[in-house]
Amino acid sequence: MKRTLLPLLPLLTAALLIGGEQKLQGDFRAWNSGRTAPEGWFSTGKSGKCTLRTDETNRQHMLVTLSAGNEEAILCSTALQNVKAGETVSIAVELKGKGSAGVKLFLYDAERKHLATLSNGTYAKEEFRKFQWRFRISREYASARTPGKKAAPAFCRVAFFAGKNSTIEFRTIRAEVSSERKP
Repeated sequence: MKRTLLPLLPLLTAALLIGGEQKLQGDFRAWNSGRTAPEGWFSTGKSGKCTLRTDETNRQHMLVTLSAGNEEAILCSTALQNVKAGETVSIAVELKGKGSAGVKLFLYDAERKHLATLSNGTYAKEEFRKFQWRFRISREYASARTPGKKAAPAFCRVAFFAGKNSTIEFRTIRAEVSSERKP
């Protein structure tokens, strides 16, 4: 059984459904009220910058650019997705640029308190390349905030990052939660 978490458009133009229950604005054509990230997203990192531009190869689509200074820049979905032990979260993205880039999966306990962060990345090149990362959800994680405490994950949030001193463009983002066991 698969649930769509974020089909962040084939080509960044379609609206998203999270687990078939929550909507996430993924067309990246509107900015949040602070004009710091696309609507439905927020960006973190003091030295980072998030911008939007038209894809020159397909003018109907938009590209999100994350530029990081002396610390990584992160673009996080505002939506939380239900998740449980044994599930796999698969995240696929096309990206290009200079420096390091990748995805983060922030895990939260049943009280929606940050539990752990799973991350994977790559080095970007000048041409768009497709990447896919899979995160298997464990039964419990050591709490990021309370040493010695462990808790089961109940929610996750997908994020994309540009590493320190990197500039990365993202497009064709897709994420799914699957309870199928992979051989």
